[in-house]
Amino acid sequence: WLRLLNVGDEIGPIAGTSKINQSVECLKLFRKYLAEVLKEKRQTPEFFGVKSLDDLECLGVLPRSPGLFERRLHHHSKKFKELLTGHYYRPITEAAKDLFPNALTFANYSPAPLRQASQVHSLTWYTLLRQGALTLAWGEDWVYPVGAFTGYEIVSYYSAITECAARKF
Repeated sequence: WLRLLNVGDEIGPIAGTSKINQSVECLKLFRKYLAEVLKEKRQTPEFFGVKSLDDLECLGVLPRSPGLFERRLHHHSKKFKELLTGHYYRPITEAAKDLFPNALTFANYSPAPLRQASQVHSLTWYTLLRQGALTLAWGEDWVYPVGAFTGYEIVSYYSAITECAARKF
């Protein structure tokens, strides 16, 4: 029987900013997500510096000197991409569970990106695991020394990140 199902190698967001903004459905979902954020925070669209969420699009890159509203929108744009990616992979995991109840789903990740921004291809495992899009926090166990860090230090840090991502909250 199938025990492990690799859903992808070093996966990233399922859609980029321009695709989200060009897709009527994705843009509608993005604005719905923002409305949920506002409801949770008991805020109005002014939280993002606008009168209506219809005035907003997904923001992929911050301007050179971002203000509070741009930073908020950028943060939630990244979060939405993570959620959208989880919605893409979760049905794969659910189908795998139906067919192979003991199988674990994962995506292969290299530890290399953690040296730069502590993220893996612009996604966090936290979101994908907690959404049920993956059931196993998995990572390659190799890395080469960079600057003052030895491979051992980076792998140790990577292991700690993986453990945190896999932990139930």
